[in-house]
Amino acid sequence: MSFLSFLSDILDRFFPPAPESKPTLSIGEIAAANDNFDILEAALSAAGLADTFTAPGDFTVFAPTDAAFVELASNTLGLDVAGKTETEIATLLVETLGVETLTDVLTYHVRAGSAEVSDLQAEGTVTTLLGATFDVNGTTLVDADPDVENPDFIAGLTDIQATNGVIQAIDRVLLPIDVAEAMVRPTIADVAGSNDSFEVLNAALAATGLDAVVDDRDASFTVFAPTDDAFRKLAADLNLDVTHLDDADIAGALVAALGAELVTDVLLYHVKAGGASVAELQDSGLIETALDGARLGIDGTELIDADPEIANANFIEGLTDISTANGEIQAIDRVLIPLDLGEPTGGIIKGTHKKDILIGSGGDDIIFGRKGNDIILGGDGDDYLVGNRGRDTLVDDDGDDRFVGGFGADTFDFTNLSGDNIVRDFFWRDELLLSRDDFATEQHVLDAATVTKRGLKIESGEDSVLLQYVHKIDADDFVLV
Repeated sequence: MSFLSFLSDILDRFFPPAPESKPTLSIGEIAAANDNFDILEAALSAAGLADTFTAPGDFTVFAPTDAAFVELASNTLGLDVAGKTETEIATLLVETLGVETLTDVLTYHVRAGSAEVSDLQAEGTVTTLLGATFDVNGTTLVDADPDVENPDFIAGLTDIQATNGVIQAIDRVLLPIDVAEAMVRPTIADVAGSNDSFEVLNAALAATGLDAVVDDRDASFTVFAPTDDAFRKLAADLNLDVTHLDDADIAGALVAALGAELVTDVLLYHVKAGGASVAELQDSGLIETALDGARLGIDGTELIDADPEIANANFIEGLTDISTANGEIQAIDRVLIPLDLGEPTGGIIKGTHKKDILIGSGGDDIIFGRKGNDIILGGDGDDYLVGNRGRDTLVDDDGDDRFVGGFGADTFDFTNLSGDNIVRDFFWRDELLLSRDDFATEQHVLDAATVTKRGLKIESGEDSVLLQYVHKIDADDFVLV
């Protein structure tokens, strides 16, 4: 035995090393007692994870300090935290991210099993309780968000031993996703439902079932949103007296007068695929709307629709570029019209709620059957025929006409087929009347029907009927007379 070994044995015998002290506090208790982790403690409570880190177990917790959470709130999420307490900041984070996303973020800060910094650096990759991983590169932790500065271990606040694991303090919050995309923001439908300027729009969206469309967080739209005053101007243009109605009831009056199908068309004319600012819209100049084949023009602050007689809409200053989770809202001061509602050669003809016979004037007419089993005859112009409720018969005449049967088993009479016509809602109970002068046999009808992007088109010479969104018919769908 060497002299040094002998000396070491003597020293160990008479001066044994002090026993290592064991930790007495859990991870949760240490965080609660340390002023650096007030927001972490509050966030764990909000996510229902506080008990996890006071109970027995074995974890490594990468613990963001209060300053790290403030950095996340103010610089990453753009929240105003001035003058707010740590608890208020934690509450703001919960409201902004949502409990589910916040829970994911917090479990991304935990791995099973105790590990000191040197162990983590040697391993290089940490698999978290979320199931996602991050890398350890020296003192830096490389997370999943490419746009936010990565955290670093904080010297003097690492390898903190607890009864149920180890705490490693870090100076930024670890992000398992692009957190900006996960922020809980209102959808277009949320804004329409909460802003007093859009009561009619909100009711109209609900009446036509389009509220679910603009509430879809996976979609992206630009909505040209008419205010309540804009809808009152439309009612006046249609000679509808709504002066006695509250804003929320005007939508119902418009649906009753125009029919749900036409109101749906009008609303679709206010929607563009993809979010766009006013500046981007002005640069494009021409907008393809969600209404098939219908476009809008943009000239400065003015939106140019399909009606040449009614005043065009304008953007409303202070109510544009409203950013939502699924696009942009651009408020406008008039309702956009996808067809000519003017009366230079024709008129607006409305039936009662009984059985009506409505005949076009010879100009470009808009004819509404309302309730009852109506007979609606187009005139010589380019007419818009709407049956609405009941078993209606809509009869073609000269011109390029549009037909909306509405609810009920309707008959579309094209025995005098003329022009390029569109049928908006040809359902299984509806039928076409066709002339043997145009189609000698049923097979001739089927042979004349071709599928297009817009639907099934039946042609006879230069004249045609387009059954919009229909892709197939059989002999039960038409009658030859």
